[in-house]
Amino acid sequence: TQYLQDHDNNDTWTGRIPRIIHVTAQSACVPPALYALVDTWSSLGWELILHNDAALNRLVLERPWPEFPLLQSLTLHCLNSMTERTDLWRALVLWDYGGVYTDIDNGPLRFDPHTHIQPETQAFLEMETGGFLSQYFMALEPRHPFTY
Repeated sequence: TQYLQDHDNNDTWTGRIPRIIHVTAQSACVPPALYALVDTWSSLGWELILHNDAALNRLVLERPWPEFPLLQSLTLHCLNSMTERTDLWRALVLWDYGGVYTDIDNGPLRFDPHTHIQPETQAFLEMETGGFLSQYFMALEPRHPFTY
């Protein structure tokens, strides 16, 4: 089984939030309109990783998680839909690797990493209308308490 490895972006970034953008899709076959939107994230100069459902299941169900000893058992018995597993995966990928998570249909319209992510930034979360945190975009350092 192959898991996401640590990445070196060959730059001088020393910030707490790694310059990795995580996006999920059912498969690597992304419709052209969504591909064009995902590709806009490439202009930021950060590493962009498209995770498909198989990669999502590997991270959640096959990888050992000593921090969360009941994770796989509870996932298999309680999370029946891919939507629920994707919600869990989002927290796990940011817990372990950090970086930015964004939904596949979300572009970097209002996000400027040079303004919003400073070297000392530990978390950057989007606020929805109504005052609650979004699920469609978040940036966190690895092992941030928000994802625990």
